Amino acid sequence: MSSAHASPSFLAVSKTLLLVASLMAIALIALALTVPELAASAIPGVIVGGTATVLFGRVIWGLSAAAILAVLTWIAVLINVSPIAAGVFMALLGLGMGLSGRRGLRAIALTIVIFTAGSLFPLTPPSGAPGSVQAASSMALAVIVGGVLATVMFRVAGRGHHPPLSPPTAWPDLIVQTITLSVTLGIATALVLTWDRTTVAAWLLITIVVLAQPHDDVTLRRSIERVAGTLGGALAVGAIALVVHVPWQAIAIGLVLAVAAWSYRFSHPEVEQGHHYWIYALIWTPAMVLLAVPQGGSATLAADTQRAGLTIIAAISVVLVSVLARKLVLLRPQATNAIT
Repeated sequence: MSSAHASPSFLAVSKTLLLVASLMAIALIALALTVPELAASAIPGVIVGGTATVLFGRVIWGLSAAAILAVLTWIAVLINVSPIAAGVFMALLGLGMGLSGRRGLRAIALTIVIFTAGSLFPLTPPSGAPGSVQAASSMALAVIVGGVLATVMFRVAGRGHHPPLSPPTAWPDLIVQTITLSVTLGIATALVLTWDRTTVAAWLLITIVVLAQPHDDVTLRRSIERVAGTLGGALAVGAIALVVHVPWQAIAIGLVLAVAAWSYRFSHPEVEQGHHYWIYALIWTPAMVLLAVPQGGSATLAADTQRAGLTIIAAISVVLVSVLARKLVLLRPQATNAIT
């Protein structure tokens, strides 16, 4: 018996994602032809602006999300020289992301936090020396420009249609997730910026963001399956890196795998609860490694190994802090019940 709310097929989702990817490519190509030095740094703005427009169906949301990311990017570029300051900054973002679940805004908050975390690690700014006010301002400008382009294009393409917001998170679960995000992001940021400032190290923070869930069973299940899928995907990267040494070929493979991974995820909603999440992670891991380090050979293999190790660290950290946070919440039943 068919359901009125049946999930879209893998093929249908793939077609939609290809349309989205085409729109993003057009926006970035247009930017590269006019202001080439801003193009690479505008990618976060394009993705965040486009995502917010699709989620909420209004231009104001896309522009607002891009503006927020621009401000956070500006701060991140300036403070990444101080691991402690960056740790406090990410702890506050974890707090904000956790609380956003009460209003059903977790999806866009997650996207913003992910790209802000990426801004803490070395990149080549459109202008200025890394860590300077000029560099921070040029990167923030690139985010705004990318966000405006994506917002306009996605608003026209979406024609006002957007998915419903996720339901609000109950207060006890919200508190647990907020504590988990804030503590793990704060400590992990301070530590990783102390020993490793390469872009691959950002995956520790990104993995924490996607694994910390409001419900303990989902957090545990996603963490276990993320590790399993990542290790399997790491083996696949190793095999590809040994035979593919041309960057554009690695990037092409990565893009195909990225579309396949998201198509699987969107066509299988149970993945969000951690069921069969390992399949998504198995496809997603080689996609991200090949796109981040497409050179092949030892460089790709080193990034692949590092990403697998960071995933294990993130999973263990999130699960442990989540368990401790739940115990803390249960110690205060009256206070919790009073605000539910």
